[in-house]
Amino acid sequence: MFGVTNFYQHHKYDFIMIHALARLQEHARIINYLLTDKIAADKDKKTIRSYVATANSIAELPVSMRNRIIPNSDILQIQDSDNRVFIYVARTARRDPRGNIISALYQTDMIQHTAELVPGVDNMHLQLNYCDSNEVCLVRIKLLLVSAGVVRKQPQRIKYNNKIIIKTDGRYYQAWNMAIATN
Repeated sequence: MFGVTNFYQHHKYDFIMIHALARLQEHARIINYLLTDKIAADKDKKTIRSYVATANSIAELPVSMRNRIIPNSDILQIQDSDNRVFIYVARTARRDPRGNIISALYQTDMIQHTAELVPGVDNMHLQLNYCDSNEVCLVRIKLLLVSAGVVRKQPQRIKYNNKIIIKTDGRYYQAWNMAIATN
């Protein structure tokens, strides 16, 4: 009887991990769709900038969001003739069942309307590739996604942004990379 219980517990844990991975991948697909729509869908001429979140670079964001932005995460600024949009990672006011703060991908526009796009984004790193005319022609986005409340038994080693990171908080992490052409 003891062997059956161990077998059940082992496979129950595998099922939970597979479910967490599937959910992270679904979030990544949603993010890919949302950011492609923001970066490449409009035919208007856009200015795209990327910078690391610092006290000076977040001055245009709402005061309520400034202290929630994840340090060392990049901010994507997309500006066209009508509007300017900031996309960034910040902490939400929610916690997962284990008490960890949930972070998410946010969007704030020029008139300070803020919307949570997708939960479970722990960090974002951007790389802009320029064309001959000094315009951005490709945006490379690296995201570190995190599950909510999944318990890992051992620390997790993950390669994110060309570094090996060891996470020990018991949550499941996944690195997600995408590239979006602007024209």
